[in-house]
Amino acid sequence: MTRPDKHNGGMSSSEQTPARRVPELMAPAGNLEAGYAALHFGADAVYLGLQKFSARADAENFSIEDLDRLTAYAHSLAPRRKVFLAVNTLALQNELRDVIEAVGAAADIGVDALIIQDLGVFRIARRHFPSLRLHASTQMAVHNLEGAAALQEMGFHRVTLARELTLAEIRDITRNLRIETEFFAHGALCYSYSGLCLISSLLTGRSGNRGRCAYLCRDRFRTPADEQGSFIFSMKDLSTADRIGELAKTGVASLKIEGRKKSPVYVAATVHYYRRLLDGAVEAFYALIQAQGPESDGKDLAPGSVVGQEVGQLEVEAAGAEGGSVEKVRSVRGGAEQNVPLMGVIGEERVEHGEDPATDAAVRVGPHAAAVRLVELVHENEHG
Repeated sequence: MTRPDKHNGGMSSSEQTPARRVPELMAPAGNLEAGYAALHFGADAVYLGLQKFSARADAENFSIEDLDRLTAYAHSLAPRRKVFLAVNTLALQNELRDVIEAVGAAADIGVDALIIQDLGVFRIARRHFPSLRLHASTQMAVHNLEGAAALQEMGFHRVTLARELTLAEIRDITRNLRIETEFFAHGALCYSYSGLCLISSLLTGRSGNRGRCAYLCRDRFRTPADEQGSFIFSMKDLSTADRIGELAKTGVASLKIEGRKKSPVYVAATVHYYRRLLDGAVEAFYALIQAQGPESDGKDLAPGSVVGQEVGQLEVEAAGAEGGSVEKVRSVRGGAEQNVPLMGVIGEERVEHGEDPATDAAVRVGPHAAAVRLVELVHENEHG
């Protein structure tokens, strides 16, 4: 017998179906060029930060003028795309006037939502700018049904669920509540739960909760048993490519790509790949890569906690808790049938490119390693 849920008027989880089959694909934009790249390559929405109050303070970030420009462009497209503004650091008392000015400017511009961590910022936005949709940041560490229900009752429209949840947990929260759910599908992982690490703050005075993490986990650490040291805290990158269909079936409203400090090339490549995955246009290409194996290695990928079968079960290997170094990518050639120039890309580095980069897009493939290839645009491949 199924359990009626008070949050859905007595409807049981087994009686519900996801509100939409294909989730929104949300991409990072650390600057204007990355925002344009994300929209060009198929993102349904982009998220970005201003030069203050952003959890990626070291990114280039946006001026008010650039925010206005990108929002107007996104809203002019057909279908209409969305722009979400991250105001997701903890705000000090003496910063609240600046917070109000930033949120007011965002409301005037017409951004589609604010992404918030600080409950004080939430109260300001809710009380004084009621037209704005409010999304709960992953830094709020919402990891169960009751936490999401509390945010729904407060007036949040969407919650970014903790990366540490399993598919079953995501499905349970999504199908038992009206609040939209969002989940990270790809990108960097934090050694700490939901990015709430304090080691940077304690050792350097740079707090991740203020957008200034020093990423000490990426450094080499020595132990008595390992005098040379190793990258024991450096996490693999998250990749849910192998589970994207299962994630979509949970009913999650949005799948999010991490990377506001990444280059426009990285954003274009990753968005392009996940767009094709969600649209079902990449199966043949992906099967070919799986059969051949990765031809160039970079930072290892991990599927994250979505592979967990039991609540509370920790899959160390899957979660990405194994250090390793990043190696230089070799360029890869292929695709002679379409006569498309190829390149190799890892992080910020372009190893080789064709004559017209506008017709090129790099993709990360493979569940355990970053094999990087260049593929033609969808319209070039499928429509001649």
